[in-house]
Parts: sequence; structure tokens; C-alpha cells
Amino acid sequence: MDLVAAFVVLLQEVSGTMTAPTFESFVTVVTGWGARPGAPSPE
Repeated sequence: MDLVAAFVVLLQEVSGTMTAPTFESFVTVVTGWGARPGAPSPE
């Protein structure tokens, strides 16, 4: 599974457990964490 597909699966799994504003914040944090400069690339 590639990184984007894994990210989509993660977001779909947790989306129903949060309110919309909380989910938007979660997406922002996780996206920033995954796209941070210097992050190791997936193998």
C-alpha cells in the first residue's frame, strides 16, 4: 500500500469518531507531520 492510500485509510477510519472541527485539526496535524522537511521517505 502506498503512502497516500494508507493516509486515506487512516483518515476514513477516524473521521467518524471526531467532530468536524476536530477532524479538520487532526488532518492538518497529520499532514504536517507526514510532509515535514527532512522526513525519511517510505521504502
